[in-house]
Amino acid sequence: MVHGTNRRRVLQYDEERAIDVIIVSLALGLSQVAVGELNVYDGDLNSGEIYYIESAPESGFESGYFLSVPAGECSGKRLGVFPNNTYGAFELGPAALKLDPDDYETYQQFRSYVAEFASLDLPVITPAFPRYSDVFTHAMTRQTFLTEVELASRVDLQTLAMVDDALDKLAQKGCHLDRKVVGYGFSAAGNFVTRLAALHPDRVAAVWAGGMSAMPILPIDHLQDEMATYPVGVGDMEALAGQAFDAEAFRQVGIYILQGAADDGDAISFRDSYSQSQEQLVMGLWGDDLLVRGQATADIYADAVDDFTYQLVPGLGHSRRGTTPDAIAFLQRYASSQPGAGSQ
Repeated sequence: MVHGTNRRRVLQYDEERAIDVIIVSLALGLSQVAVGELNVYDGDLNSGEIYYIESAPESGFESGYFLSVPAGECSGKRLGVFPNNTYGAFELGPAALKLDPDDYETYQQFRSYVAEFASLDLPVITPAFPRYSDVFTHAMTRQTFLTEVELASRVDLQTLAMVDDALDKLAQKGCHLDRKVVGYGFSAAGNFVTRLAALHPDRVAAVWAGGMSAMPILPIDHLQDEMATYPVGVGDMEALAGQAFDAEAFRQVGIYILQGAADDGDAISFRDSYSQSQEQLVMGLWGDDLLVRGQATADIYADAVDDFTYQLVPGLGHSRRGTTPDAIAFLQRYASSQPGAGSQ
């Protein structure tokens, strides 16, 4: 394996979209909910505080992660996994934080999440995975299973290691959580949480995901007569990831997928996301009309998942503006592992 020697890399990203991400993050209004100052974990967690947990390769994660501890009682609830989707567009943060530019940008996104979803009153983690020009870690692409760069390799397993680490740390302060998590993500992060659910449905209770080019990972192994390879489908998951797709466990995961009717961003042609043969398969079936593709993929999910919602929002582009209340309402149903909550 190759250690993270190329963490400092030149990113190629969509500058306009990167700027939009910054604007949206600022527009969320962090003052809406008081978010505490960042603490570096030193062996103790306090209610109502946020922390940076440093990388622990010996525990299975090469990157650090951010953790929020709710002010209220958290035992019996679930941990939120809200992945980062950053563009390398921020400069160094305040020197006192001692975070590099990648982690500082993730920190800003994490603070937005904590403020925006405060009403869930859940502990939340955000992994601080770096984004590479050739390994799209933030979308958990196929290359994350093939790369020898340890920071970018098997981000699914690294995330679960972070989850277990956070569960252990929270348990030490008397906050005992369920092993299953709830996930939230938009754009690449939406792909991240749906792919995490497909790979590890025994560890995921529910996910809300949006802005995925109408192409969430499909819980099927073939499209017509052709194998649906990861991340189009799960046809070669066992060969790629070492475990077969568990259709029965996945059926129990609550899935909410949002698509903006005016969202014309299509990642199927991006070689850091899909292969040419995968693009040809998808385009051959549904063409480049994302509304047609979105409905087709929604129909596949409706057959595979007991609790599935597909929301098409008229006039909405590649944005999650105005969607937070519905996301909170959905995730709230799964926020507790107690009887009467969502799937157990």
